[in-house]
Amino acid sequence: MCFDSENFEYEPNFIYKETISNEADCLSNCDTFDYYKEKNNDIILVIPTINPINFDNKDFYINLINLNNNNEIIKKLQGHKERITTLKILINPKTKKEYLISADKGENIIVWDIQDNFKKIFQRKFEYEPYCFIYSTLIIFSEKNTFIVASSISEKNKTLIVDINKPQNLIEIKNSENLPVYCLCYWFNEEAEDDRDKHNIIQCGKNKILITQFQRNETYYEIITDEKYAYNSGGLVFNVKDKDYLAISATSGLILIFDLINKNIVKKIELENVHIFSFVKWNDSKLLLIDMRFSKIIIIDINDNYKIISKNYIPELGIASFMKKIRHPNYGECFLINDKKWKIKLFALRGIRKKVLDDEDD
Repeated sequence: MCFDSENFEYEPNFIYKETISNEADCLSNCDTFDYYKEKNNDIILVIPTINPINFDNKDFYINLINLNNNNEIIKKLQGHKERITTLKILINPKTKKEYLISADKGENIIVWDIQDNFKKIFQRKFEYEPYCFIYSTLIIFSEKNTFIVASSISEKNKTLIVDINKPQNLIEIKNSENLPVYCLCYWFNEEAEDDRDKHNIIQCGKNKILITQFQRNETYYEIITDEKYAYNSGGLVFNVKDKDYLAISATSGLILIFDLINKNIVKKIELENVHIFSFVKWNDSKLLLIDMRFSKIIIIDINDNYKIISKNYIPELGIASFMKKIRHPNYGECFLINDKKWKIKLFALRGIRKKVLDDEDD
C-alpha cells in the first residue's frame, strides 16, 4: 500500500480488519495501550488487564501481544499489585532506547527497559491525597538526567517530578496544586537558548492549561478558560513547517490550537455534541480525532485553516476513546482503537493511495 500526503482522497474508507482482544481478556478501557517495534519489525501491542485472571493472584499483568503473529501473547509483565491506570512508551532521543512507564491505582510507578528484556529500572510510590490515582505520566530525558512526571485527577491534585537517580526527592510543580490533570504533554522547545528552558511540561486540566519550564519550575504560559470548558480530554504537541503547536480538546466540543512559540491561540474549533479524547497526526497536513460519542473519525486539514474535511462514521467502533497510528506489515497504514467493550480493534485506511495504484494492489 502506497500513501501520498498530497493526493489522497478526502473521504478515506476505514475497513474493519480484526479485533485484537475480546471481553474475556478483561483488557483496560483507560489510556493504557501502546506499541513498539522489535528489531525484526514485529509490532508488539502493550496493554494491561483490568483484573488478574486468577483472583488469588494479586499481580496485575501487562500483556505483550505480537500483532504480526496471530495476536499471540508473548510475555506478561508482573510487578503491579493494583489496577494499572496508565502506561506509555517513550524514547530517549539521544540513545534511541525505548522505555515503558506504567502506573497503578495505588500510586505506584514502574519504568521498564524494553531493550533489556523489560528490566525494572525504577519503581516507587508517589504520594498524593487519599483516594487519588495517577492518570498521566511522562519520562523526560534531559542532557544529564532522566525525570519521571506524574499527575492525578483529584481536586487536590499535584503534579510531581522525581529524578530517577534520586528517587527519594519528590518535587511539586508550581501552580499545579488543586489542578486535576487529565492529560500530560511534553514539549521540547528547540528555539530556547538556555537548556533549562527547552524542556516543558504541559498540564491539561479542568478549565486551565499550564505550561511549565520544569527545570526552572517556572510557568511558561497559562491559559484560563470559561468554566463550561473542562480540558479533560486529548492533547497533542505537533510541528508544522518548523513551528510547534498544541492541540487540546474539551468535553464540550471545543478544540484549541495553540502556538507554543508565539504564545497565542491560532484557532478555535467548536463542534456540537462531541467528545474528543484522542488526536493523531496522520501526515504532514492532517490531524485525526475520535468523536467517542458518535463513533466518528474526524479529519482536520492543518494547512487549510484547520478546516474539517471529513467525518467518517464507523459502525463497528462503538464508543471509542484512544487510538494509535501504526504501519502494519499486511494492512499498511492502520489505527489501533479501543472501544467501550474493552476491545482493541484494528482499522486499515483505504482510499489514500495514488489513483494509478488502485488497480494494482488491493
